[in-house]
Amino acid sequence: MTERLKANYYVNARLFNADMLRIFKNCRFYNHPETEYYKCANNLEKYYINKMRELAGFPLLHKKSTSKSLNRLNVQVVSRLIKDEEIRIAHTHESKGHTGLLTT
Repeated sequence: MTERLKANYYVNARLFNADMLRIFKNCRFYNHPETEYYKCANNLEKYYINKMRELAGFPLLHKKSTSKSLNRLNVQVVSRLIKDEEIRIAHTHESKGHTGLLTT
């Protein structure tokens, strides 16, 4: 998705959404339900869907938006998703006596 964002591939929210949902689906398909990756996919997908619902009326998500402005919004949303999930993982590991972030 990074390459597609850089190339302004996402000319509408539907294309971006399809790729995001595919990532979550693939993560669950290729990982066992008990793994952190599977659980993270579920958490990130819930967060992503809620954020997209919040932004549904946002002008950049309409057909008239430019791919450049849409990509900026998408980068912000994805960056926030990742940061929030990293914080959640760090807290989970700290409560279990682990230190540091889980890296992928």
